[in-house]
Amino acid sequence: MTESTNCRRPHICLTGGWFSSSNIGDQAVLLGVTDAFSSLGDPRFSVITANPAKVRAEHNLPAFAPKKSPLALLNNLAGADALVFTGGTPFYDAKPHMSYYTALAALAHARGIPVVVFGISLRTLNSRYCRLLMQRVAGWADFLGAREDRTLQRFSQLAEPAKVHLVPDVAVQLVPSTVERAEELLQSAGVDPGARRVSICLRDFRADRRFQRHHYSRAYEPASLVRYHDTVRQIIEHAVRRHDCQIVLCPMHTIAPDDDRRLAEEIRNSVADAGIRRRIVPLVQQHGPRDMKAMLGRMDANVGVRFHSLVLATSMHVPSIALAYAHKNHAWMNYIGMPTYAHDLATLSASPLCDQLDATLAEREALQAQLQARYAQIHQHFRHQLDAAWRIIWPSGASSAPCDAASPSGEQRQASGRAA
Repeated sequence: MTESTNCRRPHICLTGGWFSSSNIGDQAVLLGVTDAFSSLGDPRFSVITANPAKVRAEHNLPAFAPKKSPLALLNNLAGADALVFTGGTPFYDAKPHMSYYTALAALAHARGIPVVVFGISLRTLNSRYCRLLMQRVAGWADFLGAREDRTLQRFSQLAEPAKVHLVPDVAVQLVPSTVERAEELLQSAGVDPGARRVSICLRDFRADRRFQRHHYSRAYEPASLVRYHDTVRQIIEHAVRRHDCQIVLCPMHTIAPDDDRRLAEEIRNSVADAGIRRRIVPLVQQHGPRDMKAMLGRMDANVGVRFHSLVLATSMHVPSIALAYAHKNHAWMNYIGMPTYAHDLATLSASPLCDQLDATLAEREALQAQLQARYAQIHQHFRHQLDAAWRIIWPSGASSAPCDAASPSGEQRQASGRAA
């Protein structure tokens, strides 16, 4: 679209996620939200991130780092039509982190720029200071979108109900790569095109305490981790012996100390039977979110620890078993109508999980149909909430970027905010 004085594109500033990380889930959220809003019109995005060069190189999105370039923040907000917080779990117990996000929301609100919180979960807010800041952000927000029930309830306690919404995780809107591309990548890694395939997406929980405090929902005792690792090994051995499956170990993150490949290789090496080991294909390269979604879509079943491995696989209608390390894993499986497929990671037992895998593979087509029907409802609900957020960002309510001089610009909103 050609911009002119009477025709311009909405400008959305995106923040809240670890968008420059190597985590597939964070990248899936970023591209999911840009795919979703782009389906309504032709917006332009500015991504607030710690490593803008990485976001620009990998996703071809304009990006900047406020700490390195404070003027870039002011200049981008000056012409923005909305500040959108997304990214999974942006708000939690970290005082500098919460202070920074609250300052962003305050600046946008003072300038009359809508603040949209879109499809997030709230982690613990045990700090009174952080709770007060979250209350401020919720008060300034024009739209509060929770991706699961517990956050929805907490938002309802912080703000007026009219602006609180249930918004499914935006990664469901991520457009995957083609089937042909997915098959090419899988087969080049050694996956047999004719085999039954079970993907396993692990997460290692043995980082230091400081990393755990910021990135894990809870700490695990060594005995729980040993049981978790042993359970995964037994599932792999059962899937190969009973169903002649090929096991595809899919890393969702490949940076230490949260490198999924380390645990995958340890579990593979713990399999004593050489014939079974040969049926295990560890993906060494971390693929992008579009490729990963497409590759998970080529599986017969998925066993996922990583939250977004469950979102991506089930949104491709692949039956999944969740080894749940956080409430969000349970909440998602409940939301898609498969609550009995979520098992608490701290209390795993191999036998019932192997039985469930047997049933999943036996009933695969029926479960796929069930997921397809449920995701049709989810996409319809998501579109309804997306439209509601879009009307706040672009008040004309049009489904595409309008060419109308009467439509309020970011500058006009700022003037209104200053006058108020």
